[in-house]
Amino acid sequence: MSTRSRDRVKAVRDLEWVMSSPHLLSSEGDVFLSPAMCLRILDDPVTIAWLEGLHVDPTPLHTFLGQQLRRIDKTSLDLGVYFTSLVEYWLRACPALCNDRLVVAASSAQLKFVFRCNESPWLSIAPCHSIHMHWEASVKFFLLCEPTTTTTTTSSFINLGLTAGGETLASRIAKMQRKVRMCTENASVSRWLSAHFEWTQANVVIQSHILLRGYLYYPLALLASTTSTLSSTRVELPSAINADHLRGWWSSDVEADLIRTTPPSSRFAILPKLFWLSKVSSAPSNDDDHTQHIVGGPGVPSLPLLSRADVVAACRAHFSSSPTAKPLVVAELRESEHATTFVEVSRGAFIAQLSLALGDDGISYSVVKAEVARVLMHRKGRYLVQCLVVLVEEEDGNLFRIGQLMLDARGLVHADDDDDGGIDHVMTTIIPDKTKWWSVRFLLKAKHVLGGASASSPRHDQ
Repeated sequence: MSTRSRDRVKAVRDLEWVMSSPHLLSSEGDVFLSPAMCLRILDDPVTIAWLEGLHVDPTPLHTFLGQQLRRIDKTSLDLGVYFTSLVEYWLRACPALCNDRLVVAASSAQLKFVFRCNESPWLSIAPCHSIHMHWEASVKFFLLCEPTTTTTTTSSFINLGLTAGGETLASRIAKMQRKVRMCTENASVSRWLSAHFEWTQANVVIQSHILLRGYLYYPLALLASTTSTLSSTRVELPSAINADHLRGWWSSDVEADLIRTTPPSSRFAILPKLFWLSKVSSAPSNDDDHTQHIVGGPGVPSLPLLSRADVVAACRAHFSSSPTAKPLVVAELRESEHATTFVEVSRGAFIAQLSLALGDDGISYSVVKAEVARVLMHRKGRYLVQCLVVLVEEEDGNLFRIGQLMLDARGLVHADDDDDGGIDHVMTTIIPDKTKWWSVRFLLKAKHVLGGASASSPRHDQ
């Protein structure tokens, strides 16, 4: 990250990160939004002036993010919504992107972004003056959890949240690829797009792209320091992973690993999720040059800098509070060249007890999923529906991962007899019960997996 970008207002820094950070996966083929296309946008003088203007006065961006907050009726944006909101702001507000129509999260497949544009930087994509584009955008953070072999696969990386149903990088890739294919392979989606954009298949070129940003975290036990990279002689990464992806480290032995891999002068900041995107740097607190903090933004409090001993103590307190305490993401900072601020040099995650394998037997999530799929293969679709309904009706959310596992496993099974009528029924019964609202998104996913999603109208367009 350039010094100019690092010093920008947090939301503007994150906005630029959305377009400038590398893909997690390699750019083979045309599926992923090409780095060259992103660079064309970022290097456009109009874009540069726009970003500088937002740094001077970020009110338009802050206002837009506030509108997103009110739309979802929450007190704070979760990271996924924050990320996609920043992508949407690029498409709506960047003057270098000449989009005359944008549809967000519309159609039965809930496509992320579909838009029509008329001028650069898109003209090099197709030989026509009007281009229709579809983007699937997502930000994800995965841990390498099976480093015992020299060769890994995308299934060896599991979602950092550990509560996301055991999602692996492989399953995320498959999900986004299915979304990309829907524009051309799903009849109901094609009909909706044709009606909304007034096109026919004969005269339209639609470009579908994946925008997948984030970090891959590697075991600190395999690294010489927090700023070193994993040697290919220790672990060979699959070719699907971008060689230039953003890297971090993870540890479940905080004190021992930090003493071994960091200098005593390092400072640390425990990062809430809205700080997980762009790199951070410090600034003087309350005009006191001897106290530094990381500046937040509207609704995002500033963060203190911690010594190595302080961050170890904070982790110990956090993980002793609950056996299911969530991971802590931290930034390691060191003094800048001029010793006036601290700048981020590495990103890491602390985990109490790595639940990436079941028990001590090394049974991976992918193995369990395959076994569940084998069971479902011999059952009718209604069996799965009944299991999911029972989970929602009888549980408070603690078995949420079991339902996610069953849905992921169903994706491995070819079935034509799925029946989601039971899901429709349970959705009507949980609406009045706020204690069950945690399950709404899960049930919508179930309807989609089981082929029962019905068309919806676009959230908004321009």
